[in-house]
Amino acid sequence: MAEARYQPVTIRYDRRLSGLRLSVLACLSSGLLLTGVMSAWGFPAVVLPELTINITTLPQLTINTTTLPQLTAITTTLHLSPSQASWFASIPLFMCMAGSMLGGLVCERVGPRRLQLYTSPFLCLTFLATYMASWQVIQEAGAALTLLMVSRVGQGAVVALMVPTINSYFCEVSDPRHRGTVTSLAGFWGSLGLLLCYLLGCFVRWYTAAWIIPLVTIVPSFLGLMVALESPSWLLRKGRKAEAVTNLHRLRSSSEVAKKELADIEKSLTKNTNSFFQSLKLLKKRDKFIPILISIFMFVTREFSGIAAIAIYIVNFFKIAGVGLNPFWSSVVVGSARMAGNFLGAVLLRHLSRRYLLVGGGCLSSAALAALGTFYFLQDKGHDLSQLNWLPLMSFVFYALGITVGITPASYLVVLEIIPGPVRALGLGIATTTYALSAFLVVKTVNDAQTVLGSCGLFWSYSAGCAIIVLFVLIFVPKPRKRSPEDIEN
Repeated sequence: MAEARYQPVTIRYDRRLSGLRLSVLACLSSGLLLTGVMSAWGFPAVVLPELTINITTLPQLTINTTTLPQLTAITTTLHLSPSQASWFASIPLFMCMAGSMLGGLVCERVGPRRLQLYTSPFLCLTFLATYMASWQVIQEAGAALTLLMVSRVGQGAVVALMVPTINSYFCEVSDPRHRGTVTSLAGFWGSLGLLLCYLLGCFVRWYTAAWIIPLVTIVPSFLGLMVALESPSWLLRKGRKAEAVTNLHRLRSSSEVAKKELADIEKSLTKNTNSFFQSLKLLKKRDKFIPILISIFMFVTREFSGIAAIAIYIVNFFKIAGVGLNPFWSSVVVGSARMAGNFLGAVLLRHLSRRYLLVGGGCLSSAALAALGTFYFLQDKGHDLSQLNWLPLMSFVFYALGITVGITPASYLVVLEIIPGPVRALGLGIATTTYALSAFLVVKTVNDAQTVLGSCGLFWSYSAGCAIIVLFVLIFVPKPRKRSPEDIEN
């Protein structure tokens, strides 16, 4: 009898553990894939310092070459002009302009899990194409540059398809009690991808990094996704209720949680029945159009604060500073600060107003970039800055913290909250497309802006972008904390 009495407890515990394992496996697999995707986005940080370097200026560089293999054994005949380098860095962002809208449509067609499985091998092939560009036979045939650019186009297409897919998959397979935390950690996986690029740059050549990145991120992610379950929400949207119910019961800790979530999903599907054209007609109304306009401006000003440009060109920025610190190891420190900021931002979002985080993060980032611009200005004037060799590194660290703790997570959440439900999907697509356009323009014109404005002017302009975010939030963005969605829309 005693054995029978304790048996239900054991069964309930095993079911909870199984659901937790499956949910964690799905989120970890998608997170690792996001790391690979963002590594593709940040890969120019490894490539450009070597392929755009001017060999004649090597003796003038104040870099410890014993710890930077990129500068000690340059044997490749492949070199990129400033214009070619800017395209290499910005092509994925250009592809995201159209792909950000297309990604959601393709995801809805084939399912988030299957789309990740289908595109993962293609992303591996793009990295392989990058590696092949280092082969002597390819370079002698004059096809190396073409292969590099084609691989970047392919990586951009995959990034555009995967980013919205992974974000939705996070949300739909995670337990409702942990959904906010899991979703907010998407930034952590992205920062891990950038950090991986910076770290590999400390030890290996760019073409070696091209096959290490997919080996440690995309391949294990693919194996995990083969075992993971499809999104129950997507299955319900496709009328496959029996499979959705089965997956919900396997992913959740108890049948009661699964039944409640099933009812919530079905209720949401009956409410959100607007077609694309119906949502488009609703944009004529001022209360629907203005929130989308606010979201667009927030995303655009956020990118004009230099988020994408600094992440991609940070190694070159440290080289220009010439303060005797290893550019790649300095970038690793900044990348680690980004990851720490992602964790801290996820915690603070649960306790602080979005406006406080946006304003605080914007002020911190603006001050850090202003200090960095002043450093470059004094350097150009010939002042002795040997006592301030720590300033560029600390400025980038504080900038990264301001961005990841405040601006990035809070801006996404505010956009989700202020766009009315009937036009939310369309509004997010429009805002994401304009974000990709602005990020592309900023990254593509870094070298041109630096030539015209100088390094000091470039960072002062980024600092102004952060300050504009602060002013815009204070004037135009409502206070959504502790208000219902209906109140926020009003």
